[in-house]
Amino acid sequence: MNVYTFYEPIANSFYNNEYKDLIDLWKKSWIKQGWNPIIFNLNDSKKHPLYNEIYSICEKRPTLNEKNFEMYCYLRWLAMANVTGWYCDVDIINYGFKPIDYGDLVVSSDYVKKIHGTCFYMPKEKYQQLILEIKNYQVSFDDVHIVNGKAFPHLSDLMIMSKTKIKIDQCISIHGSYKASPNWKTDLLVHYTTPCTLIDPEDKNKTRVNIIKEDPRSKIFLNS
Repeated sequence: MNVYTFYEPIANSFYNNEYKDLIDLWKKSWIKQGWNPIIFNLNDSKKHPLYNEIYSICEKRPTLNEKNFEMYCYLRWLAMANVTGWYCDVDIINYGFKPIDYGDLVVSSDYVKKIHGTCFYMPKEKYQQLILEIKNYQVSFDDVHIVNGKAFPHLSDLMIMSKTKIKIDQCISIHGSYKASPNWKTDLLVHYTTPCTLIDPEDKNKTRVNIIKEDPRSKIFLNS
């Protein structure tokens, strides 16, 4: 069974080299559990007939993030438009989640009944619906991010997804974030977010790749 992700390097990004190693670890961890990992990129997004229109619309939307990063987050769903299955970010390591066919269901990997933008399952018609929701979304006054008590205009694909009309059929609660979720040591999927190295002073000067390789559970795919 396939599991899909999206990655496109951002020019002059500090994280480009790290992501090469993260992708390698991501692939190994999913392969070890019986999956076929597939990595989409911007060229796959460009094959979608709405690419130019979506790009033009999203480029005008406000963001506090680096612009190319935000654009790739929107455009990744175009690459997913004609597939059914799991989408999973490249910094989520699989420690025991085996392939399951969920058919036409929409499935969250978290306990929250919403599309968890970093890891979830949908049939292709729902991915197509998501693209249309992104396309037709109207920026509103409450699309902001609070920094030091001040609101700044900001919109992301995840914010749109939090308001989606797509309904979750099942939650399987297997997804946690490194040292931020209470059960991350036993969760089958662990998210090593960019700021995860700042949570614990013990991780100072480490990269996410270092942290993943130091996790005893990673031995099952590092030694394979």
